[in-house]
Amino acid sequence: MRKLYVLALVPTVSAVVIGAAWSQGVGRAGPPVNVEHATPDELQHSVMVGKSQWTLSTFTNTEGRLCLTRAATGKGSGGMCVAPATLASRRVLVMPGASQDPATSDGQWDNQWVAGLVSPVVSTVTVLNTDCSKEQLSIANGTFFYVVPPTALEAGIVPYELAALDRSGREVFSKVISLAPPATPQTPEPAAPGLSADCLG
Repeated sequence: MRKLYVLALVPTVSAVVIGAAWSQGVGRAGPPVNVEHATPDELQHSVMVGKSQWTLSTFTNTEGRLCLTRAATGKGSGGMCVAPATLASRRVLVMPGASQDPATSDGQWDNQWVAGLVSPVVSTVTVLNTDCSKEQLSIANGTFFYVVPPTALEAGIVPYELAALDRSGREVFSKVISLAPPATPQTPEPAAPGLSADCLG
Protein backbone atom coordinates (compact mmCIF):
# COMPACT_ATOMS: atom_id res chain seq x y z
CA MET A 1 0.00 0.00 0.00
CA ARG A 2 1.35 3.40 -0.94
CA LYS A 3 2.17 5.62 2.01
CA LEU A 4 0.45 8.99 1.80
CA TYR A 5 1.32 12.05 3.85
CA VAL A 6 -1.21 14.86 3.46
CA LEU A 7 -3.17 17.35 5.48
CA ALA A 8 -6.49 15.58 5.06
CA LEU A 9 -7.63 12.46 3.29
CA VAL A 10 -10.82 10.63 2.50
CA PRO A 11 -11.31 7.82 5.03
CA THR A 12 -10.23 5.01 2.66
CA VAL A 13 -6.56 6.06 2.89
CA SER A 14 -4.35 5.93 5.96
CA ALA A 15 -2.64 9.25 6.64
CA VAL A 16 -0.49 11.24 8.99
CA VAL A 17 -0.68 15.01 9.34
CA ILE A 18 2.41 17.02 8.47
CA GLY A 19 1.07 20.57 8.39
CA ALA A 20 -1.44 22.93 9.95
CA ALA A 21 -4.91 21.40 9.95
CA TRP A 22 -7.76 23.50 8.62
CA SER A 23 -10.33 21.06 7.32
CA GLN A 24 -12.92 18.79 8.80
CA GLY A 25 -11.68 15.37 9.78
CA VAL A 26 -7.96 16.10 9.92
CA GLY A 27 -5.67 13.94 12.00
CA ARG A 28 -5.59 10.40 13.26
CA ALA A 29 -8.09 10.91 16.09
CA GLY A 30 -10.50 13.28 14.33
CA PRO A 31 -13.84 12.35 12.77
CA PRO A 32 -13.81 11.15 9.16
CA VAL A 33 -14.40 13.63 6.39
CA ASN A 34 -17.98 13.48 5.11
CA VAL A 35 -17.64 12.50 1.44
CA GLU A 36 -21.34 11.97 0.82
CA HIS A 37 -22.05 14.07 -2.26
CA ALA A 38 -24.82 16.66 -2.49
CA THR A 39 -23.49 17.69 -5.91
CA PRO A 40 -21.58 15.73 -8.58
CA ASP A 41 -17.79 15.89 -8.87
CA GLU A 42 -16.59 18.75 -11.05
CA LEU A 43 -13.12 18.49 -12.58
CA GLN A 44 -11.09 21.68 -12.05
CA HIS A 45 -7.50 20.73 -12.92
CA SER A 46 -5.91 17.88 -14.88
CA VAL A 47 -2.18 17.56 -15.56
CA MET A 48 0.13 14.80 -16.76
CA VAL A 49 3.23 14.51 -14.54
CA GLY A 50 5.63 11.72 -15.39
CA LYS A 51 3.44 8.73 -16.25
CA SER A 52 0.54 9.72 -14.01
CA GLN A 53 -2.54 11.83 -14.65
CA TRP A 54 -3.16 14.13 -11.68
CA THR A 55 -6.59 15.68 -11.15
CA LEU A 56 -8.27 18.03 -8.70
CA SER A 57 -12.06 17.98 -8.45
CA THR A 58 -14.64 19.71 -6.28
CA PHE A 59 -18.05 18.81 -4.89
CA THR A 60 -20.37 19.94 -2.11
CA ASN A 61 -21.06 17.40 0.61
CA THR A 62 -24.34 16.87 2.42
CA GLU A 63 -23.25 19.24 5.20
CA GLY A 64 -22.88 22.09 2.73
CA ARG A 65 -19.09 22.06 2.83
CA LEU A 66 -16.99 22.56 -0.29
CA CYS A 67 -14.71 19.56 -0.81
CA LEU A 68 -11.55 19.06 -2.84
CA THR A 69 -10.49 15.65 -4.13
CA ARG A 70 -6.96 15.06 -5.42
CA ALA A 71 -6.24 11.89 -7.39
CA ALA A 72 -3.41 10.47 -9.45
CA THR A 73 -3.08 7.32 -11.51
CA GLY A 74 -1.60 4.62 -9.30
CA LYS A 75 -0.86 7.06 -6.48
CA GLY A 76 -3.98 7.08 -4.34
CA SER A 77 -6.30 9.97 -3.61
CA GLY A 78 -7.06 12.46 -0.86
CA GLY A 79 -8.83 15.68 -0.08
CA MET A 80 -10.52 17.95 2.42
CA CYS A 81 -13.79 19.77 3.06
CA VAL A 82 -14.28 23.31 4.34
CA ALA A 83 -17.21 25.49 5.32
CA PRO A 84 -17.78 28.44 2.92
CA ALA A 85 -17.49 30.92 5.81
CA THR A 86 -14.00 29.65 6.61
CA LEU A 87 -12.75 30.38 3.10
CA ALA A 88 -14.38 33.81 3.08
CA SER A 89 -12.65 34.79 6.30
CA ARG A 90 -9.20 33.38 5.45
CA ARG A 91 -9.09 34.21 1.71
CA VAL A 92 -6.72 31.31 0.96
CA LEU A 93 -6.70 27.72 2.21
CA VAL A 94 -3.72 25.65 1.14
CA MET A 95 -3.14 21.90 1.35
CA PRO A 96 0.45 20.85 0.61
CA GLY A 97 1.14 17.12 0.52
CA ALA A 98 3.63 14.45 -0.46
CA SER A 99 3.85 10.68 -0.87
CA GLN A 100 6.52 8.03 -0.91
CA ASP A 101 6.48 4.71 -2.77
CA PRO A 102 6.37 1.67 -0.43
CA ALA A 103 9.72 0.41 -1.68
CA THR A 104 11.43 3.76 -1.15
CA SER A 105 13.34 4.45 2.05
CA ASP A 106 15.89 7.04 0.95
CA GLY A 107 14.42 9.95 2.88
CA GLN A 108 13.02 11.63 -0.23
CA TRP A 109 9.46 12.17 -1.43
CA ASP A 110 8.49 10.49 -4.69
CA ASN A 111 5.59 12.90 -5.26
CA GLN A 112 4.79 16.35 -3.93
CA TRP A 113 1.94 18.75 -4.62
CA VAL A 114 0.11 21.88 -3.48
CA ALA A 115 -3.66 22.28 -3.73
CA GLY A 116 -6.11 24.74 -2.28
CA LEU A 117 -8.93 27.24 -2.47
CA VAL A 118 -9.07 31.00 -2.85
CA SER A 119 -11.82 33.55 -2.30
CA PRO A 120 -12.89 35.92 -5.11
CA VAL A 121 -10.57 38.69 -3.87
CA VAL A 122 -7.55 36.64 -5.03
CA SER A 123 -6.46 36.96 -8.65
CA THR A 124 -2.94 35.47 -8.58
CA VAL A 125 -1.35 32.55 -6.72
CA THR A 126 2.38 31.88 -6.86
CA VAL A 127 4.67 29.24 -5.37
CA LEU A 128 8.22 30.19 -4.40
CA ASN A 129 10.49 27.17 -4.69
CA THR A 130 13.53 26.44 -2.54
CA ASP A 131 15.86 27.60 -5.35
CA CYS A 132 13.90 30.92 -5.51
CA SER A 133 12.28 30.08 -8.85
CA LYS A 134 8.56 30.86 -9.01
CA GLU A 135 5.51 29.09 -10.40
CA GLN A 136 2.35 31.06 -11.18
CA LEU A 137 -0.58 28.74 -10.65
CA SER A 138 -3.74 28.78 -12.69
CA ILE A 139 -6.97 29.43 -10.78
CA ALA A 140 -10.06 27.51 -11.85
CA ASN A 141 -13.35 28.24 -10.08
CA GLY A 142 -11.52 29.28 -6.94
CA THR A 143 -9.13 26.30 -6.88
CA PHE A 144 -5.42 25.91 -7.60
CA PHE A 145 -3.23 22.84 -8.05
CA TYR A 146 0.49 22.29 -8.60
CA VAL A 147 2.37 18.99 -8.87
CA VAL A 148 6.15 19.16 -8.59
CA PRO A 149 7.81 17.70 -11.72
CA PRO A 150 9.97 14.59 -11.11
CA THR A 151 13.09 16.37 -12.38
CA ALA A 152 12.59 19.14 -9.81
CA LEU A 153 12.10 16.61 -7.00
CA GLU A 154 15.30 14.82 -7.98
CA ALA A 155 17.14 18.16 -7.89
CA GLY A 156 15.67 19.05 -4.50
CA ILE A 157 13.66 21.96 -5.91
CA VAL A 158 10.38 21.92 -3.98
CA PRO A 159 7.75 24.45 -2.85
CA TYR A 160 8.81 26.72 0.00
CA GLU A 161 6.16 29.45 0.20
CA LEU A 162 2.78 30.22 -1.32
CA ALA A 163 1.56 33.78 -1.89
CA ALA A 164 -1.68 35.28 -3.17
CA LEU A 165 -2.30 38.72 -4.67
CA ASP A 166 -5.48 40.67 -5.26
CA ARG A 167 -6.32 42.43 -8.53
CA SER A 168 -4.33 45.51 -7.52
CA GLY A 169 -1.20 43.39 -7.05
CA ARG A 170 -1.30 43.67 -3.26
CA GLU A 171 -0.25 40.57 -1.37
CA VAL A 172 -3.18 39.33 0.72
CA PHE A 173 -1.73 36.00 1.86
CA SER A 174 1.62 34.26 2.29
CA LYS A 175 2.52 31.05 4.06
CA VAL A 176 5.60 28.85 4.26
CA ILE A 177 4.51 25.43 2.99
CA SER A 178 7.86 23.61 2.98
CA LEU A 179 7.43 19.96 3.96
CA ALA A 180 10.00 17.94 5.89
CA PRO A 181 11.23 14.85 4.04
CA PRO A 182 10.11 11.41 5.29
CA ALA A 183 11.81 10.14 8.41
CA THR A 184 14.44 7.42 8.25
CA PRO A 185 16.21 5.45 10.99
CA GLN A 186 19.21 7.71 10.47
CA THR A 187 17.11 10.92 10.51
CA PRO A 188 14.03 10.33 12.67
CA GLU A 189 13.09 14.04 12.80
CA PRO A 190 14.13 15.62 9.47
CA ALA A 191 13.88 19.38 9.02
CA ALA A 192 11.85 21.02 6.28
CA PRO A 193 14.02 22.50 3.53
CA GLY A 194 14.60 26.24 3.46
CA LEU A 195 15.57 28.60 0.68
CA SER A 196 18.87 27.91 -1.07
CA ALA A 197 21.80 29.97 0.15
CA ASP A 198 22.60 30.81 -3.48
CA CYS A 199 19.30 32.58 -4.05
CA LEU A 200 19.37 34.43 -0.74
CA GLY A 201 22.57 36.04 -2.02
